Amino acid sequence: MRATAKSGVAVERIEIAGGKLTLYPAQGRLQIEPTTIDDPTAPRLL
Repeated sequence: MRATAKSGVAVERIEIAGGKLTLYPAQGRLQIEPTTIDDPTAPRLL
């Protein structure tokens, strides 16, 4: 798991197994980008 924060921009980008989360605290927004949809070993949210 890796987290990066860009200086000067309120964006948190967190890469997890099976996807990438991007947090926009200024807008109160959360974006999830799945990277491995057909991966049978990827964790599932039920």
